[in-house]
Amino acid sequence: IFVGAVGIAVRAIAPHCQSKASDPAVVVLDECGHFVVPILSGHLGGANNLARALAAVCGAVPVITTATDANGVFAVDEWAKHQNCAVLEPEHIKLVSGALLAGREVHFTSDWPIAGTPPAGLTESADAPDFALTLCPAGDALHLVPRIGVLGIGCRRGTCAEQLEAAFADFCARHSLAPACIAAAASIDLKADEAGLLAFCWAHGWPITFYSAEQLRALSGPFTP
Repeated sequence: IFVGAVGIAVRAIAPHCQSKASDPAVVVLDECGHFVVPILSGHLGGANNLARALAAVCGAVPVITTATDANGVFAVDEWAKHQNCAVLEPEHIKLVSGALLAGREVHFTSDWPIAGTPPAGLTESADAPDFALTLCPAGDALHLVPRIGVLGIGCRRGTCAEQLEAAFADFCARHSLAPACIAAAASIDLKADEAGLLAFCWAHGWPITFYSAEQLRALSGPFTP
């Protein structure tokens, strides 16, 4: 959050801007608290919502300039964030938004039922969808991947992070699974001091929970040895 002129903020952040997928929210509030302006990552980073929250606190006017918001049109990237989804192809967001802004119907598909009525302009259809909510992306649609997976990991003593990374990549490839769906990891408590396992999870930003053999044996289900 910058308090000051937009121009100062733009010059300050310019060297650090990388991509739509990774840039953080940046919001500018003038020093008198009259206006609050999101200038970077309005949807994926949450700058628009941050601006509205600041405006509510300061009594300022939120100046929201993203085209979908200005025209009252569904924003697929903002919706994805609220659904805790990773956007695999940020460059395709403009295709969905552009179609809606042009008044064209946008088709989507989901591996799960969508609660409520789809927003205006959207029709659920598996026939050449414009975007898809799925764990197993395929085709040319914009893919939104729910971050709902927990990766159960076992390994031999001394297994390095690189070996686990290769095994994980192979697992995802064999099951057509988007790696972005994983949000956490789990293992048996005997692995709590495995340096390679801890490094692997740290590199992905996953919290890891360890369980005892007794806790694991108590679970029902078909498990391989």
